[in-house]
Amino acid sequence: MGFYDVTCALSGVMLMGLPRSVVLVVGESDTGWGAVSPPIRGIYNRLGTLDFKERPDPEVERWAREMLDARTRGRLTAPDEYWDMAEQSAADAYPPPAPGAEDTCSLLHLFDRVMVHSAIDGFPAEPVRLDGRALGYNFISAPIFDAIASQSPDVAPAEAVIAWSRQRGTPIGPVRMTDIGSTRCARSRRVWRPHARGSRTFRGSCPSSSN
Repeated sequence: MGFYDVTCALSGVMLMGLPRSVVLVVGESDTGWGAVSPPIRGIYNRLGTLDFKERPDPEVERWAREMLDARTRGRLTAPDEYWDMAEQSAADAYPPPAPGAEDTCSLLHLFDRVMVHSAIDGFPAEPVRLDGRALGYNFISAPIFDAIASQSPDVAPAEAVIAWSRQRGTPIGPVRMTDIGSTRCARSRRVWRPHARGSRTFRGSCPSSSN
């Protein structure tokens, strides 16, 4: 797949090298994108997912189990080829995820495969869906996430951060990979840069075919 440097959805800070980042899974609704996961904490690995050196919070483990249960019930859907690739990528992850993080690791690989690889591999960019509504994910610097969430102690952290971003006119949406011309382009080093409305987009030209 190649390596990708991603920036924080709220600040534009590069996440490469930071000790901790947060992923939020967001879902589409009539009022915009809202959080459908608790904050998922780990180290950004430049592969579109997180490394989990520690066991996730219990609420994250519970969320991951519920998501996989929704899959067995037909409520959580994605192209079959991406489920297979995501499960294999999670199994091959190095360093391997900490005990208890396996389900979360697999789900993040699913979002990476569907939202990124579909554009590269030429498959239809059908999103992950829960009960028919599109899901996506985005990355936030953990210190920035915690600083914002601490301002609203009576609100769930993910909801507090989503509300904060909406109030400032830059609501958090899903990471978007665009302007990808080929797998060859994807294997080159590129950077996700800030995009309109708080999402992220893939920038940079592809190397020439003669390279």
